[in-house]
Amino acid sequence: MKTLRLLLVLVGLAAAPASFAQLKGFGIGPYAEVAFPTNEFGKVFNMGYGGGLALDVKLPLSLGVTGSVGVLHFPGVVDGVAITAFPVRAGIKYRVSMIYAGLETGVAPMTKDMGSPVLLAPAIGVRVSMLDVKVKYETWFRKKDDDNNTMNKSNWSFFGVMAALKF
Repeated sequence: MKTLRLLLVLVGLAAAPASFAQLKGFGIGPYAEVAFPTNEFGKVFNMGYGGGLALDVKLPLSLGVTGSVGVLHFPGVVDGVAITAFPVRAGIKYRVSMIYAGLETGVAPMTKDMGSPVLLAPAIGVRVSMLDVKVKYETWFRKKDDDNNTMNKSNWSFFGVMAALKF
């Protein structure tokens, strides 16, 4: 429910009057994402895809604050096995001209009673005008269960590419 509220707030901000666009150093807009699972996660799930809404605020000293809320779907290697997550991320980045390095954290509530793992995602990106593209390695830290299911005992990681238009 908290994720839904945050999504509604961010969508409301994106639909607000154009006065937000006049704020220097503030950008908000849609993003698309692809994710390439690694390790045990990659043995069960295929390439993921999704999208959402991203936020970027410039701070002094070449720093910035980032945030995003969206949806990420991973189809299974076997038909009928798939998960959908709703990641909510917040982080900080350091800019060197158009290139930046960043670190985001957050949660990724999932369907099918799979829990809400905490996530950590270091990234390197480039922002040119309104286009922001970054490459990241994201890990979802999952609660360890006592059953014999390998997928419930491992953290899930993937390489991802996000492309956002920030107005």
